Amino acid sequence: MTNLFCRLRKKSSSSCRYILLLLTIIFAFCTTSSRAGGDDNFENISENDTTAILSLIHKGEDLSVPATAFQDLSNALNKSYKIRYNKGIAFAFAGLGNWYFGNDINKAIYYGNLAQNVYEKYNLNDVKLKAKIHLLLGTSLQEKGVRDSAGYYFFYLADDIKNPDINDPVFEINAYVKLTAFLININYNTSHLQRIGKEYIDQARSAMYRTKDTAEANLKLCFLEGMYYHGIKQYDSARYYYLQILDKKNLKNINTARIIAIYFNLSYIYLQEKNPDKAMVYVQKIIDISKQPGNQQYLSYYMSITNIMHARVLFLQKKYDQSLALINNTLDKLKKNNDVLNNEIIVGYETAAECYEALGKFNDALVYKDKYTKLHDSLMQKDKLDMISQLEMRYSISEKDKEIAKQQLTKTETESRIRKKNFWIGVILLITGCLAIIFLLWQRNNLHKQKLQQEKINSFNKQIEIEKLNAAISGEERERTRIARDLHDGIGGMLAVSKMNFEISKQNIEDQHKEDFQDGIKLLEQAASELRKTAHNMMPQILLEEGLVDAVKYFCDGVAKSNAPDISFQIFGTPKKFTPEFELAIYRIVQELIHNVIKHAKAKNAIVQFNFHETSFTVTVEDDGIGMSTEEGIKGMGMRSIQDRITTNHGTISIESKKNEGTSVYLEFESQPETIQLI
Repeated sequence: MTNLFCRLRKKSSSSCRYILLLLTIIFAFCTTSSRAGGDDNFENISENDTTAILSLIHKGEDLSVPATAFQDLSNALNKSYKIRYNKGIAFAFAGLGNWYFGNDINKAIYYGNLAQNVYEKYNLNDVKLKAKIHLLLGTSLQEKGVRDSAGYYFFYLADDIKNPDINDPVFEINAYVKLTAFLININYNTSHLQRIGKEYIDQARSAMYRTKDTAEANLKLCFLEGMYYHGIKQYDSARYYYLQILDKKNLKNINTARIIAIYFNLSYIYLQEKNPDKAMVYVQKIIDISKQPGNQQYLSYYMSITNIMHARVLFLQKKYDQSLALINNTLDKLKKNNDVLNNEIIVGYETAAECYEALGKFNDALVYKDKYTKLHDSLMQKDKLDMISQLEMRYSISEKDKEIAKQQLTKTETESRIRKKNFWIGVILLITGCLAIIFLLWQRNNLHKQKLQQEKINSFNKQIEIEKLNAAISGEERERTRIARDLHDGIGGMLAVSKMNFEISKQNIEDQHKEDFQDGIKLLEQAASELRKTAHNMMPQILLEEGLVDAVKYFCDGVAKSNAPDISFQIFGTPKKFTPEFELAIYRIVQELIHNVIKHAKAKNAIVQFNFHETSFTVTVEDDGIGMSTEEGIKGMGMRSIQDRITTNHGTISIESKKNEGTSVYLEFESQPETIQLI
């Protein structure tokens, strides 16, 4: 979840503001240059002058009218330079950094660093100023995606805010909001977040009782509690506090930035709950706000976040093509503008991978999955963040200890050597840790490659097995065709000639033997007829000429005319034309199943059903015979042949049988658009 609270700032579209900024910076640097080499300590400064400057800065911190706020902060900076009021300079830089926050993050960081440099150079002892600088740099670096450095400043902010000398309840509540948002953004340990979040809420509530503007403070407190429950995944409680802020009686006290933050968080909650329709309601609200006059310019940067969220909604609604189009367009804009929204880019890559996977484009899915994994791993290493933060903290403490040692002259040479030794031990440990992390990442990457390679090998082996089965079946069909042709053209012809010879010879046989001779001719006719049937079953011409449905119907009718069970053939849905190979496989399967019924089932009735669906084709063969053992049925030669044909055509088989109640065989095949046409 990305914290949007208090990030959006309205700004004037007039170009004169940028001209004013340029003149202010030139003036400030010229003033600094003219004083280069002078005394760092300012001379007598009137209390009235400093009070007037601080009053201007306080007015400039109210960003409800951006143009006026910029003018007040610029004037305060100029006046502070004129009288060399360093605290005023630092406050003004911090104010200008906050003014740019949400519009130009790089300038926000730039002015935050200027304020930090002035504070450290002149050793300004003002805890409120220090806390404001830490808050500005922490939130700006977090927005930039530099989370380790952001954690460094938030670490100090957590200590600063406990100092009673700050005595600014509104600022304190805002700081607790930003601290909680940071902990949520770095996926902080849930149990720790629960403990620390409760502490922040209690401290913010205590600050609320000390402010006069209780309505504004209460809204911020509600937002803080909403984020807290959001972070610990108690979404019902989070939703309660968010909706409480959006109550009609509170809307007049809520700025556009906070409304957008709440809409964004509510949509995120519904996405977590797999409810894309409700999530889309709040995404649409953000889009509607962005279209309002005056909002397009300062909302353009944050619409990237909303677009990623919108794409996630489309994915859950199974609108994969629309989701991909929105994701790719948003990612292109982010790259073009050099915007850093790492958390949102992670979600974008993950959504793109899932869309391509759902569309069956597995190569594209693998590319985005790899991007998602790499970026996710680089951002989610909390151990790395903790290590860097601790190292920077220790280094800072070490530097301060050195200054105290010089001032008090109480540190000995032995202590200095120990500090240096500890420092180098820390550096060595840091290098060792980095090497270990690099090795683990390398090993993990190799294991991932091996896994992908093994999957390819398994897929290749499976394809080889299917090709072998196809070759065997194809060879079997060719052999059937050859035998059928030999039977029909060879033995069939010989039987026909024999019959003709017998007919001619009949005239020369005595009367008493004519009846026996006639019986012999009938047997020849029956033999020729059975031979033709056998040849026809081995390669039915009707299958090639009329198709699967007519061939199976003709086969069932022919079997039903004999002493075999009464077989009925049923069709459901609109018949379709399949490939010749697939139709021959289905014909052979039905043929084998009917032969099994005739030979083993002792059934009186049997049914063959074809069911044509939009995305599948099913075959059912049922009888009312004596039933069979499912395991024995599968082990038979005929059933193994059936199983091979089903495997090569990517189908499934299900057999249900009960003793003396009959047997049901159910086959299902997925329709392939490139191999099936409606007829």
